Amino acid sequence: MSLLTPTLLTLSAALLTRLALPGFSVIHLTWIALVPFFLAQQGATERQRACLGLLYGVTIWAGSIAWLPQALWNWVQVPPVIGIGGTVILSLWHALPYLLFGLRGRLFPDDERCAGLLRDAALLTVLLSVLPMLFPGHVALGLYQSPRFIQTADLGGMPLVLFSVLLVNRCGADLLRRLSSGVNLRPPALLLATVLAGVALYGTFRLGQFQRGEGATLTVVAVQPAIPTSLEGTRQQESIASAAALTEAVLRGGSPVELVVWPEIPRNIDCDGPEPARLGLIAHARAVQAPLLFNCVDFGAGTEGEEKGTVRNTVLMLDGQGRPAVRYHKQILFPFGEYIPFEREAPWLRRLAPSVSVYRPGTEAKVFDLGRGRGVIPLLCYEAMFGGPIRQGIAKGGNVLINMTDDAWFGRSDASEFHLAFLPFRAVEFRTPLVRANNAGISAVIAATGEILPGTKTGLFQRTALRRELAIPGERTLYCRFGDVFLYGLIAVCGIDLVRRRYVVKGTISCS
Repeated sequence: MSLLTPTLLTLSAALLTRLALPGFSVIHLTWIALVPFFLAQQGATERQRACLGLLYGVTIWAGSIAWLPQALWNWVQVPPVIGIGGTVILSLWHALPYLLFGLRGRLFPDDERCAGLLRDAALLTVLLSVLPMLFPGHVALGLYQSPRFIQTADLGGMPLVLFSVLLVNRCGADLLRRLSSGVNLRPPALLLATVLAGVALYGTFRLGQFQRGEGATLTVVAVQPAIPTSLEGTRQQESIASAAALTEAVLRGGSPVELVVWPEIPRNIDCDGPEPARLGLIAHARAVQAPLLFNCVDFGAGTEGEEKGTVRNTVLMLDGQGRPAVRYHKQILFPFGEYIPFEREAPWLRRLAPSVSVYRPGTEAKVFDLGRGRGVIPLLCYEAMFGGPIRQGIAKGGNVLINMTDDAWFGRSDASEFHLAFLPFRAVEFRTPLVRANNAGISAVIAATGEILPGTKTGLFQRTALRRELAIPGERTLYCRFGDVFLYGLIAVCGIDLVRRRYVVKGTISCS
């Protein structure tokens, strides 16, 4: 079989997917982007399918993380050659689910019935959800600005949304195949229509439920100081003071604020040193007369039970009088930015990236109690992409998510929007409002419905402060209660199908 047509189909799928993803955000393409990919898989040999899967995955990821080498140089002075090499390796690794999907013929024969369409969507969902990835992204992220179509995340999390998207794409490919061969179109058409209608109707119903505005509220200010990474010393201090003045101007004359959130900034602040006072953060908390969250580094001094000299990336809360109240240590660190993986086993890695920090991860979630049933779950930067720390915080009584980050290192790239795209899904999964304070943007305030509140999605390197009142529904979703049961169900279905085909249909225990 000639590879020209399947290759062109695969590349067109990669292009459509990239246009659907953050950065271009052509939302409607999410539902058709993989149709050419599934078409390219039909009729190809197993080896060809694997190569086409690899081509699709590498093309998507190479385009999506092209900013990484420059970001690593800006952040920790990783040489560009190593940064480019790392980007290539990451692109290959993130393409692995699509390569393995191409090899499915070894386990599952082709099946163009509805059961086969469901199995293909389930298998690719499992591969994309289970394999460990540095950036756990996929085509469903394109729906992050379409809240109606992500409400099912409160049932089965992001895997359920992804499964729906993949199934619609798989049905679309089968419809085109049947159309060209004159086969009955009804089965895939009905399945496609059922999925789309079910997702849309459930989304409409859930959005309508939360428009009543019931539950507790919390008035929050998120600061975006836009401090450039190039500023040092007194210039950074002046920039921080200027941002504090901006925040106080936003608050002047308005109703009292109940929480002020600062982002990560390109400066290491010792949690227990003189910097919080010298930089004016303590005076700022007193001026706004509200708890203030800011990012600092805990060096293990003054923290009960902490080994002296242990360095942790930390969120510190000052009360309305500027006194330290509680702190949280970041649990999920960013590889090659905050630590070097396998450094103990391979010390030579440190020579390749000597400027990488030596942070140690925290061991537990913390909830900052603001009273009246409102508990803040702090999330530092990268860890907001994962549900684990959130689930721990919810179990401890948290119901408001705060994501503090600094994407200035990534320049004017799509990285910040990719980072933001995960957050509406997190808000829906746990039905918690979410505030994102990003030093250089994009900052945003996200409702528990996953809707980015109008006027809160900021531009890159814009100096501003966002003030919003959050509605806190106080609902415990099925996903919050039972976790990834839907994903485990997909794994079980794939396993049962494999056993049935190998040992029931083809084996000695035959039902035919």
